[in-house]
Amino acid sequence: GNSRLMPLLLYAFDAYSDAGDVALRVHQQQHLFVEIEAECNLLFDQTLYALSEQLFAHFKTRASAAVLAELDSSQHLAWADTEVASALGKAWYLPLTSIQAARILGRSVDLSRLLTQRMNAMLRQSLDLALARFESRPIDAVVDLHRSVRVTRLTHLYLSEALPSIDPFEACLGEANDATAFLCFSSRALSHALTECLADLLPNFAYRSESNAFQRPLPTPFTQPPERDPPPRMLGAHLAYG
Repeated sequence: GNSRLMPLLLYAFDAYSDAGDVALRVHQQQHLFVEIEAECNLLFDQTLYALSEQLFAHFKTRASAAVLAELDSSQHLAWADTEVASALGKAWYLPLTSIQAARILGRSVDLSRLLTQRMNAMLRQSLDLALARFESRPIDAVVDLHRSVRVTRLTHLYLSEALPSIDPFEACLGEANDATAFLCFSSRALSHALTECLADLLPNFAYRSESNAFQRPLPTPFTQPPERDPPPRMLGAHLAYG
């Protein structure tokens, strides 16, 4: 977890480097070095996967809590973020994000670049999950979509401070929203919003002038709900709100 020992995470791989050196120089056994190398690669992949999830979850939780605190207390987002960051404590992951030449089994590993690639993928997965949830729900789910995108945008801001080479947020959003083509006037969010307006909002809702809002009347036999995509599978809580 986010503990004081996190910056020392890669020191555990020195044991594999020493074991590989002994296998080649002392025992002169190539097959023994290959076994050590295979186990080291597997452990590094699992470590990178767990570290990426924890890093993304930390900043996603911070962003979600800051937006929630802003909504509850009506205070400025910067003040809310300061309080949330203080409550979460120091991010001990940050020293690892600046490592560009870690020596493991005689190889130089750019951990910063690998974490940047993982964060780019997880940002796109997070946005894709938000859009998929919107596509499986009525038009009023646009409020949840707006907050999800806002939280992910704030998460990207935090990550970009630690990983400057991360992809721009608008590029991630455009790819997830299928709006990357030149002069593209359609997207996943826009297509679903238009479909919901024509198939559900206009025929099944009543506008109340006293409240300036649309209200769904009681269900009747001739107002069947429109077909929607099934809800997406949740691949991890960190992809939603941390």
